[in-house]
Amino acid sequence: MKKDCIMAQPHRETNLWLWLGGISGVVAPPLTLGLIIYTIVISPSFNWHRDALSDLGVREHALLFNSALAVNGVLSILVALGVRALLGRGWLTRAGVGAMVTGALGVGLISVITQEYDAPHFWLAAAYFILTPLGYLLLAPAMFRQGRGVMGTLSIAAGVAAISLILLLPHQGIAVPELAASLILSAWTFSLGVEMLSRACRREA
Repeated sequence: MKKDCIMAQPHRETNLWLWLGGISGVVAPPLTLGLIIYTIVISPSFNWHRDALSDLGVREHALLFNSALAVNGVLSILVALGVRALLGRGWLTRAGVGAMVTGALGVGLISVITQEYDAPHFWLAAAYFILTPLGYLLLAPAMFRQGRGVMGTLSIAAGVAAISLILLLPHQGIAVPELAASLILSAWTFSLGVEMLSRACRREA
C-alpha cells in the first residue's frame, strides 16, 4: 500500500500541473486579448499607423491594459509548467519551457516597466515576442518523439509565423505586427490548454 501511495504521488502532481496549465491556456487568450482590444476601442488617442500596443500602457486607460499584461504573464507561466508536465523533462522540453517562462516574465514585467523606461521596456517586449515562439519551436521535437506529429507541426508553424509577423510584416507602427503575432501565440496557447485538459481528463478516467 505504501509503495502504491509513493508511486501515485508523481501522478497526482503531474495531473495538477496539467489542470493548472490547461485552464490557464484556455482562459488566458480570450481574457487578455479581450481586455487589450477593449482598451484599444475605448482609447481615441490610439493610432494603428503610428503607435505600438505599449503606448496603451502610458495613456488614459493604462491600468486596464497593464492589468491584462500582468494577468497574461502569470497565466503564461502556468501554461509553460503545464507543458512540462505534458511533454516530460527532456532537454529540449526544458529549453522550450524555459523560453516560454522567460517570455511570460517579459510580458508580465511590461505591465510595470512601461514604455517610459525605453530600453528595458524594449528588451522585455522583445523577450516575449521572440522567446515565446522560440519556445514553441523547441517543443516541437518532443512532440514528434511522442507521436504527436500534428501538434509538432502546428507548434513549428505557430513559432515561425509569430516571429515572421514581428520581424517582417511591413507597417509604419508596430501595433499591427504585435497584435497579429499575439493572435498566433494566443491561438496556439489555447490549443495547448485544450490538449493539457484532455490529457488530464484521460489520466483521471
